[in-house]
Amino acid sequence: MAQLGTLFGEEAEDGWWAEESQTVTVNGAGVPDPIAIRELQFHVVNAHKVWPFNERFMGWINRNQQYFQGKHILELGSGTGVLAIYMKKMGWDVTSSDYDDAEIEANIVFNATANHTSFPHIRYTWGTPLPESLSGGKFDLIVANDILLYVAQYDALMDSLKRLLWAATVPGQPRPMALFCWHRKAKGVRPFFEIAAERGFEVDHIDAHDKVWLIRAPPQPTPTAVALPVPTPEKDSTTPSPNPIAAAPAPTSTNPSS
Repeated sequence: MAQLGTLFGEEAEDGWWAEESQTVTVNGAGVPDPIAIRELQFHVVNAHKVWPFNERFMGWINRNQQYFQGKHILELGSGTGVLAIYMKKMGWDVTSSDYDDAEIEANIVFNATANHTSFPHIRYTWGTPLPESLSGGKFDLIVANDILLYVAQYDALMDSLKRLLWAATVPGQPRPMALFCWHRKAKGVRPFFEIAAERGFEVDHIDAHDKVWLIRAPPQPTPTAVALPVPTPEKDSTTPSPNPIAAAPAPTSTNPSS
């Protein structure tokens, strides 16, 4: 695991953000009870609170369940776990994931337990090699809400997204995809989806009102064919070799006739 202090500042190592917390409730469309979420006071990668537009994205998900039913879902940037909890309560197979950090995982587990549910969690930092739990190709749907705040992480995120989608690609089966919800606009910053399209991802803005994008991976590189050496035919031992003496013409006598 990379040291938080190295990436985000020395204060990240103190752990003081976990000392105070508050509970908020989120109303997820299609589930009977509000989701209670413990928010921490602070976390250096902003995994401590319920970010805006979760309820709006949940409403979109509830109206578009065909994308989720029967899928093995991986959420990127789960934060407090609220969206993963919602999808689990909808009855779907979901795994949460976020930066490789014990406090994030502990809070997700706490919130899942408080809402009488459970699901696997994978600690994974974007841009690093996929662990075995992610490289096996299980996840045919990736879901992310409000994770594009850190522009400096776009390259790492695209690299991981590409590898995750490639790992789940099976010839003859529907192509795996990612659904991103993102409402923010940063001045002077090129949109993530524009950059992704330039790098070969298939990007479709499927809902302009609720700000949902569908993304599929760029084509996988074709393996370079390696030319194998042509084997030399083995010599057939049953074929007699020509006898150079027998094949040579008989010498002509130079003696005069007697």
